[in-house]
Amino acid sequence: ACSRSSGINAECPLRPGVMVVMVTLAAGKKGGSAVSVEELRDLLMESIKNTISLTALAEQQTHKMEKVMNSLELAEKTIQQMKEKLAASEEKFAEEVEMLNEEQGEIQASLEMIGGKVEELEGKGTDLSSNLQNLTQKVEALETATEKIGGQVVELESAGTDLSSNMQNLETKVESVGKTWSAGSYCIMANGDCPVGFTRIEGHIKALSTYSADSNYIKQAHFGSSYIGCHGHCGQHPHWFADIGIVTCCK
Repeated sequence: ACSRSSGINAECPLRPGVMVVMVTLAAGKKGGSAVSVEELRDLLMESIKNTISLTALAEQQTHKMEKVMNSLELAEKTIQQMKEKLAASEEKFAEEVEMLNEEQGEIQASLEMIGGKVEELEGKGTDLSSNLQNLTQKVEALETATEKIGGQVVELESAGTDLSSNMQNLETKVESVGKTWSAGSYCIMANGDCPVGFTRIEGHIKALSTYSADSNYIKQAHFGSSYIGCHGHCGQHPHWFADIGIVTCCK
């Protein structure tokens, strides 16, 4: 024997010799319009097709999100490479500065030594004019070398500034990629909170009547915040086994 519940009257599956059973949809009142089992099945099939279409749309959006994530990962790798290059440049810069300091120390020592020789030559009074000219040339050469070293320091500082600026520009581009959505009006399947600019829209059908509650008739699954599953625990409510919930974000 087939059981009945309030709201929808359903009998056993059709067998030869058994008349077509009519199902009455009622909302707490009598006299509702009669719908056949075949029509109800068509309605359910249409609902399932709509769910499949939404699932396909969700997969498309998922592919787009994967592309965005791949772009973010590539940008993060590029940032990491830039950071490594900057770290290497900073290390090289520190080494160059240390070398320059050593050279300046040597130059200062040379200048002091030259000054001592000048005093010695002045004291001895031998060939003072010629020696002073030679010493002056050496001093000028040392001063030129010092100016060249100073220019190299400025160039290294400028290169470090350019690298920092490039990193800031790249980070700004990465942030803008993660916040960009396609223009137009469309909906995406929700998975938690909706992105900025989208409105959350959700709906459900509960206590659908199915032939059975086993996995041949109800395959439970979640699509982000949407789902297909049993009404309560599977088999808890005879004949009213299935629930469908759809949650979207629309703009």
